[in-house]
This record gives sequence, structure tokens and C-alpha cells, in this order.
Amino acid sequence: MAETYKLCYFDSRGFAEVTRLQFALKEQKFEDCRWTREEWGPDSKYKKEAPFGQGPYLIYTNNGETVKIGQSHAIACFVGRQLGLYGKTNLDAAVIDQVIGLYKDLIAVWMKLRSQAPDDKDKQEEMKKKLKEEDFPKIFGDFVKLINANPAKSGYFVQNEISVADIYIYDLVYQLKVQDTFDAASKFPEIKTLYDNVDSNPKIAAYVKTRKQTEM
Repeated sequence: MAETYKLCYFDSRGFAEVTRLQFALKEQKFEDCRWTREEWGPDSKYKKEAPFGQGPYLIYTNNGETVKIGQSHAIACFVGRQLGLYGKTNLDAAVIDQVIGLYKDLIAVWMKLRSQAPDDKDKQEEMKKKLKEEDFPKIFGDFVKLINANPAKSGYFVQNEISVADIYIYDLVYQLKVQDTFDAASKFPEIKTLYDNVDSNPKIAAYVKTRKQTEM
């Protein structure tokens, strides 16, 4: 029996989009299971099915054996390895892991803004200023260091082809820009080159052009 993938998440890009983009790039068929906010309640069948009561989760079947995988990064990394998007060497994998670690750092400071002092406009503006002038530039600067350290000098993080690391940053740059939070591509030429390299891939471009438009 051929292996199958069922990716389950809210009806949005969010934390499932990196995995969807990988499937698109490699033309890997998968079931795109989505639910609405209203369907994600205490008695939700999806919540009960999820390994940790959270989305996204992946249901992977191979040779009659089915496994559920939770946590967005575990899913993205598993799919990356399955589809050959995790580099060619252990050193490549280490670079990719560093990119994902920095991505997590950035998301953590971004989520802090969204959750702290939501009713304090002055505090929110102060935090936004710090994000745009200090936190985001610092982390994107670290991404640039890793791009420039690639011996292939290809504009990608590893080798001379797209990896899951490039897809992570491609999706991040898009998300930050459409939410008018930070335009990394306009501030860092290396990030723009990486973004354009991924965006111009015919399979990625076709997917992005036809994907469902959602707020996040």
C-alpha cells in the first residue's frame, strides 16, 4: 500500500502552511483536512483525534500502519525528511535546525506582542517599536549569516536548492508582510533573494496562486 498523508488544521495558513508548501513543491498528494473555529470546541471530533488535543496534526499511513504526529515543527521536519527537503548531509540538517530554532525565537517575541497588554495602546506601540527596530532585525540578521555561510553561495540556506528551511522563511516573510508587521525582504537583500527564489518556483507559484485566501 502506498503511503498517505492527512494534514489536519484550522481553515487558515497558520502553523500548517510550511507543510502544505512542502507537499506542493514535491507534488505529494495529501488530504487537506480543515475545520472552522466553531468546530474546534471541547467536544470537537478533531480535538479528540489530535495526539495532544492541538492542531495541526498529521495522520501518516504506510504499509497498513498509521501514526499520528502532533506539533507543527515535528510535522514539518518529518515531511521535509520524507520528501528530501532536509539537505544532503548532517551538517545541512544542522543548518536547517538552526533556522527553525531562530524561527521559533522570532515567533515567541511576536506572540508576546499579541498576548501582552492588549488593552494598553501605549504599551503595545512601545513593544511594536522594539520588535521592528530590535528583535526582528536581530533575528533576520542571523538568518542572513546562515545564508551567507552556505558554501554554495546559492542564496539558499543549504546546497543550491530549496529546503524546508527556505520554506520556513518564505512563509514567515509573507505572513509578517501581509499582516503589516515587518517587511524583511525590503530590509535584507539576502532575504529578498531567498524569498524570490522560492516564490518563483513554478510549483510553489501555482500553489500560492490557487490556495484559499484566509486572514492568517
